[in-house]
Amino acid sequence: MSSTSQNDLAIELRNKFAHTPTKGQERLITAFSRFLYSEKKACTLIVKGYAGTGKTTSIGAIVRTLKSIRKSYVMLAPTGRAAKVMSSYSGVSASTIHRRIYVSSSGSDGETGFKLGVNRLKNTVFIVDEASMIGQNSGLLNDLVKYVFSSEGCRLILVGDNAQLPPVGCSDSPALDEAGLKFSYTLTIATVELTEVVRQELNSSILINAHGLRLHIDNAQDNKRIATPKIDLAAGPDLVSLPGNELQESIETLQGKYGEDGIVIVTRSNKRAVQFNQEIRKRILEREDDINVGDRLMVVKNNYYWLSDYDEITDELIANGDTLEVVRIDSRFKRYGYEFAEVDVVLTDLKDSPHITLT
Repeated sequence: MSSTSQNDLAIELRNKFAHTPTKGQERLITAFSRFLYSEKKACTLIVKGYAGTGKTTSIGAIVRTLKSIRKSYVMLAPTGRAAKVMSSYSGVSASTIHRRIYVSSSGSDGETGFKLGVNRLKNTVFIVDEASMIGQNSGLLNDLVKYVFSSEGCRLILVGDNAQLPPVGCSDSPALDEAGLKFSYTLTIATVELTEVVRQELNSSILINAHGLRLHIDNAQDNKRIATPKIDLAAGPDLVSLPGNELQESIETLQGKYGEDGIVIVTRSNKRAVQFNQEIRKRILEREDDINVGDRLMVVKNNYYWLSDYDEITDELIANGDTLEVVRIDSRFKRYGYEFAEVDVVLTDLKDSPHITLT
């Protein structure tokens, strides 16, 4: 493809930004135009950046550009919640990686399982958000790469924050490691890292502090020393210091204003998260039993069997990371000294999810 076409694409993409692109976004505009028109095999573009550096804005602009030039694309994320967020900022439907690349299969023993499906799309750009969550040990990264590049002309964009915690069992995020991807899969890769905070994001005191903390970590690593980071509590009105004895009242006020889905509590350990959840259920939501209507359950292991009896669902997989909501308690009983419940749940990230009965 001619350089003129690349220039036209760069102009098209630049015009899709609602603000003047940062220097990092300008590098991404150039890299994307080369990536899309490259004639090399297995073209892959890695887009990395901390919170507030414009990854979401950039991917939204890329999606609008692909739509404008009538180029096929697929939006993917590792979890149902991440796919839902991706859909909200891009304005198009996104799917989990599992639901896109795997299909149900039956073994010789009659057991139902899943296998890698056939990519029937050609000349399509696969955009994967939250790629830092994709592990190599589970085989998901291998299967994703194999699926995408098994069809003619397909390309892959991996988007993520390499400062986030890596997948379980990994010291870093393999899907954002250019050298590792080249070695393992013989891909043609370019990497763009966004480092400047988008001006509009500086209105958030939370992002101001997050960015300052990231810079502190980077400086400490460069200087090989550790110093105590400082949090600026006066950075803006959306950051307040709250005494512990006011926490419950504050949560109750916020719940009344924004609802359960509008509040997120971040804590430093799983143990503290469990303690917060238990106290919130008891003191604020007034749920005393082990499980109640309205409870959210997170799936921690792929399940290939629960959805097989529901004709409304074409993807017979409840994937690790999906969220379920309890809508009815059918019964409670004890067996072998343990308490059980039969409940109806829905997949919160699946539109028009049927009621699924679980024990």
